[in-house]
Amino acid sequence: MLDSEETSPLSPWWRHAVILVMIAGFSVLSYLTVRTYTDAPPIPDRVQDGPGRTLFTSDEILRGQEVFLKYGLMEHGTLWGHGAYLGPDYSAETLHEAVEVGRDTLAQGRYGRPYAAIEAGPAAEIADTVRRTVKENRYDPATGTLRFTEIEAAAFAESRHHWGDYFSGSTPAAGLPQKYIRERTELDDLATYFTWAAWAAVANRPGKDYSYTNNWPYDPAAGNTPSGPTYLWSALSLIALLGGLGTILFLFGRFDYLGWHQASTAGHSHDSRLLAWTWTPSQRATAWYLAVVAVLFLAQTLLGGVIAHYRVEPGAFYGFDLSRVLPYTLART
Repeated sequence: MLDSEETSPLSPWWRHAVILVMIAGFSVLSYLTVRTYTDAPPIPDRVQDGPGRTLFTSDEILRGQEVFLKYGLMEHGTLWGHGAYLGPDYSAETLHEAVEVGRDTLAQGRYGRPYAAIEAGPAAEIADTVRRTVKENRYDPATGTLRFTEIEAAAFAESRHHWGDYFSGSTPAAGLPQKYIRERTELDDLATYFTWAAWAAVANRPGKDYSYTNNWPYDPAAGNTPSGPTYLWSALSLIALLGGLGTILFLFGRFDYLGWHQASTAGHSHDSRLLAWTWTPSQRATAWYLAVVAVLFLAQTLLGGVIAHYRVEPGAFYGFDLSRVLPYTLART
């Protein structure tokens, strides 16, 4: 009786379940892939200021993306929340700086003083104007032109100075060598890319009250607060996770006739098949494979320790400037 139980195949519902899960999973992945391209923020052919001067073009945005990838900056900071977390989020910092520059630009133009020096009433009015300005989408898909207001143009100019000093200044960024990016054109293109990313993070989608990134990053000064769909889908994802786990555990424990349970085995050591077990050629090869994997895992663990140390002591490694030979971006990669 025991032999027949051990050799009996599992229920075909195992195979059916795997096929159904694969179909459902890849269907969702395919749908999200399509939405990723159809709902992506547009890259304008040109960005112009109020008088019609061209500030930058799509070619400069794409060149800035190439610089971003060339220097592995996703392994230093983040963009739209994706990447490493030693450095800043480039889109979030560019956006917040745009708000501050916009406030100062309006305050100087109206009152001849910086934003921090004016009274509460006018300050609130200026803050509200800046929020409405950066949230308005002035992209014209028919001409491929994006219009920047005076404060957005001023913020773009300041962004070039800010990121130029950050990546090529005398004080190195955390975990990066001094003057990590030296070419002025690369720095300008990179600032252009960050400016476009910040615009996409704050400008409302056409016909919506939230941005292309669903108002991420959270920045009330820029008018970026969580939208209704953000709360809805966050709650639904948690419900689906807990409900799905509960359903699987219930089915696993309740319907044993489907073949979920392992057949009973002998309870005494002398009945165990391990006593008669011998190495097969494939098992010997696998043992060598696992030995190599163990060495690689040790190397990965040591690199993890280096990365963790960068967060505690970004400028040195027990007195040694490790960033000269192993920058944080390379260690992460």
